[in-house]
Amino acid sequence: MKMTYDISIFPLLYTPILIFMLALFAMYLYNKTRLKTELYISVSMFVLVAASLYVFTLQGENIKFDTFPFQIVTSILLVVTIIMQLFSEKRDWQSCIPIAIVLILTIVTLVFHPIVRGVVFPLLLFGLVGWRYLRIAKRDTTEIVRMSLLSSLGITVILGSLIGSAAFQFLSSLLIASYLVLENTHYFNRVIALFRNVSITSMTDSLTQLYNKSFFVKKAEQLFGKQPISIIFVDIDNFKQLNDQKGHDYGDEVLQKAGMLFKGTIEGNGYPCRFGGEELVGIITTNRAMELAERFRKNLEKTTGITVSVGVAHSKELDVNEGEGGINELIKLADERMYQAKLQGKNRVC
Repeated sequence: MKMTYDISIFPLLYTPILIFMLALFAMYLYNKTRLKTELYISVSMFVLVAASLYVFTLQGENIKFDTFPFQIVTSILLVVTIIMQLFSEKRDWQSCIPIAIVLILTIVTLVFHPIVRGVVFPLLLFGLVGWRYLRIAKRDTTEIVRMSLLSSLGITVILGSLIGSAAFQFLSSLLIASYLVLENTHYFNRVIALFRNVSITSMTDSLTQLYNKSFFVKKAEQLFGKQPISIIFVDIDNFKQLNDQKGHDYGDEVLQKAGMLFKGTIEGNGYPCRFGGEELVGIITTNRAMELAERFRKNLEKTTGITVSVGVAHSKELDVNEGEGGINELIKLADERMYQAKLQGKNRVC
């Protein structure tokens, strides 16, 4: 079957692809988060892909600005917007009523005369934009661009319906494609954020928000032999007694405060990590290890009354290379010096 399209609707030809991408993004997020709203969005987008493909494959040569097929495509955009709004956040049934009304009216407009549709459809767009403007408190750049595109589309459709110029048809097609690109960009950013969160979670300790032991070992092995590094090994004094006397919740609070201060002290000079239990470790990439360890000990005691015993070891002290387990020796040396600080009366750096 030979299909011909007016050049003015060229941007619309990307509609099925862009909606299909939305469906894939939503399905991926559903697989990762198991949120049913993402499943609903994905299924809805797949249905709309089928509808848009039907228009282009069977009605291609008939798509003009004031024709029924073109109205279907523009209505599909409004349905996409409504579905995104409906499932983008948790709602009670009362807040769903206005969105459902707009969705029903959108479908009903398809039986109207083209000139009437050309007026009613933009009014629905303006109503949706106004409702979003009043309801959404946080109007970030994406939301402002989204509302601007929908408003511009409404104005263009009205002018195109009244004047009948192919220029307005092309502009409407371009605005529809731009809006769908914006929605895909928004979804893509959500996928990237999900990846970032998974990556951060895999290498941080959930209680202290410091890097975990696995990250510490890998990063130390990576740096050792390539540049001079130091290891700060911290143990909170009398931590078992604190847990026994004041409870584990208090112990967790102590660890969180110590972790926050440790992170603030080392920041810009290396990597603060939680080794396990009440032990914190730091990989220091500058020559300030002793200074940082002493500053952390003093500030922690001053702000919380908690004391720590700290051991510091430098890679330049060892006569071994990476292949001979040098990093293990460096960690062991810092650990031994921490125990030395314990034996000397605690609350000190060795």
